Amino acid sequence: MTSRLAHVDLTPDALLAHLRPLRARSERAGVLAVLADACRDRVPMLQAAAREAGVALAGGVFPQLITRDGFSSEGVWLLSFDVMPPMRVVDGWAHDADASARTVLDFLDEAQPAEPDGEAPTLFLLVDALVPNLASVLERLYLEAGDRARYAGVAAGSESFEPFPCLFDGERSVARGAVCLLLGASSYPAIAHGYAPPERSMTATATEGNRVQSIDWRPAFDVYRELIAREYGVELTRENFYRYGVNFPLGILRACGEMVVRLPVGLADDGSIFCVGEVPDHAVLTLLRAPSDASSSCVDLVARTVRATVGPRPLDHLLTFYCAGRRLQIGAHALDELRALDAQVGAEGFGGALTLGELGSEAEWSYPLFHNTALVCATWDGP
Repeated sequence: MTSRLAHVDLTPDALLAHLRPLRARSERAGVLAVLADACRDRVPMLQAAAREAGVALAGGVFPQLITRDGFSSEGVWLLSFDVMPPMRVVDGWAHDADASARTVLDFLDEAQPAEPDGEAPTLFLLVDALVPNLASVLERLYLEAGDRARYAGVAAGSESFEPFPCLFDGERSVARGAVCLLLGASSYPAIAHGYAPPERSMTATATEGNRVQSIDWRPAFDVYRELIAREYGVELTRENFYRYGVNFPLGILRACGEMVVRLPVGLADDGSIFCVGEVPDHAVLTLLRAPSDASSSCVDLVARTVRATVGPRPLDHLLTFYCAGRRLQIGAHALDELRALDAQVGAEGFGGALTLGELGSEAEWSYPLFHNTALVCATWDGP
């Protein structure tokens, strides 16, 4: 099956002009839609156009779009499939990780009822970034489904972290849930963040979901502020917390040697720190410093993985998701990374969106994790 990536104006005429030929070519056609937060009020228009054209729809709202010209809040990226992959929108993800994982497992059971022949497909998830226990949902999902699928995905929502229904299909929009897509075996996305763990570590001695209450038995903010002052000479206050917090992420060190990055984005009156993504109780933490410019090693790793996955054939498109926190960290150099990625991969079409978190693993077939500050790229050929 083939897929194509197009940037389309968010008007009824432009959408129908793109969608109707898809339906004419295939009665089972569908699109994955990626649009910017500034255009969230046009989701009903997009849904109406898809229904009128008779084309299946799934998608999400993200902080901004990525184009070859830079970052944009205009239009919508439509990844078109001649045959829409198995897809479902699920909601109700609040605090029960087991129940949340069950909704995805039910989808997987129905979409892939028997043991797959040959290579496993890719389960790609668009998730609401405000789900507080995404890491636990991934853990439960992997413990049940194991290697039936590869796992990847991205977190949707607003950079203001305002709650709203950021995920949708052709009929409804939901919050606190996910869009599930089951993609072909050749559709394995690449992910990397490029951070290396420093030597010093500490322990998260009290946590609740994405809230770190204490580090080394002291209020988390006190420890965090003292480390930044001692190691980097930056005086952190409650007033400048968000400005500097994104530049000093917390790394979770895992026994397998992998590191997961967590961006601090909020501060409670009791000194607790809120992160994008869950921090387990008694996790071993380290203080990281964001790079001051583009990290070529991260781009190189993602580009090599993409090229190794698709082999020598030319690429029609590369759908690219780039962490909004990473852009805050390196500023204008974010465009340098994206341009370097575009040049190294050499796809005909290049586009995507800023994300609020990324799902996957840097090594194939390893445990799926919820990341911050990462890049996720894929070329998708459908089921």
